[in-house]
Amino acid sequence: MNTCWRPLGLLMLCGLCTGAFARLPEPNVIVFGRATDLDGTTLTDHHVIVVGRVNGRECARATINAALAPDVNYALRIPLDDGWAERYAEYAARPGDALELAFVYGDSECSVEGAAPVIGACATLQRADVSGVPEPSGLLAAAAVLIARRRWPRGAPA
Repeated sequence: MNTCWRPLGLLMLCGLCTGAFARLPEPNVIVFGRATDLDGTTLTDHHVIVVGRVNGRECARATINAALAPDVNYALRIPLDDGWAERYAEYAARPGDALELAFVYGDSECSVEGAAPVIGACATLQRADVSGVPEPSGLLAAAAVLIARRRWPRGAPA
């Protein structure tokens, strides 16, 4: 008698579980490139950290690594959201979000405006070369120069 009720119990259990689902993140977007200092020299210091932010929240970070490729010294793996009404995590990006790049040297940080691309579709590779990142020794003095260079058009007085 117990064996005839077992399939019916399983069917009822399956009927109760129809509302269960899993929200999985999409494959990462990889933003990579070459970061150079104010003189145009490629950064090689492994103490420099590249931080990617979306909507003011950190979503990825990586150290400068000159061994990635001849013309690539950083790669950020940006997690993508699944696209539902609410994000599965606050740090997850969505295609079309603006990415902000910052370079961290110990306790100092330098944001680079306009250098990063807009987040693309899942599993895409996006190149973002950044020039004019100040060296750690002159970070605070050069931050104002970097921001001024980004805002003034070429040839305009600084």
